Amino acid sequence: MRIVLILLVLALTACGGGQAVAPVGTYKKPIKTSTKAVTAPAIYTVKRGDTLFSISWRYGYDHKSLAKINDIKSPYTIYVGQKLRFKSTKSAVTKKKYTKLTTSTKKVTTTTSPSNKRLTWRWPTSGKILSTYSKSAAGRKGIDI
Repeated sequence: MRIVLILLVLALTACGGGQAVAPVGTYKKPIKTSTKAVTAPAIYTVKRGDTLFSISWRYGYDHKSLAKINDIKSPYTIYVGQKLRFKSTKSAVTKKKYTKLTTSTKKVTTTTSPSNKRLTWRWPTSGKILSTYSKSAAGRKGIDI
C-alpha cells in the first residue's frame, strides 16, 4: 500500500514540475492603414470577381441601397460588364401630406361593474412545507414542499 502511495505521489509531482513560459514577441513597426477616401464613380462597370457587396463596401455604400438604385433583386446577382449607378436618377421623393387629426372634446364616461366571480387561492402543489425562504442561506430562494 505504501509503495502505491509513493508511486502515486511521484507520478503527480513529475506531471506538475515544469514552468513553461509562453513566447511573447513585440512588434516595432506599426501597421499601416490606408486613409485615402475612395470616391464612387458615377457609373461603375462590373469586373470579373466583383460582387455587389464588395463594390458597395469599397465605395462606402450599403449593398441593399446600391441594389435598389440599380433595380437588382435578391439574390443580388450581377454580371461582368454590367453598369452600376451610385446615384439614383429618379426624381426626389415627394413627402406625403398628412392631415391633422381632430380631437374630440366630449368626455366619455365608462363604469365598470364588479365581477361576480369569486376568486380562490390554490397552491400549485399539495404537501407539507419543509422550509421557507431565507436571505442568509445559499440556495434557499423559495419554499421546500
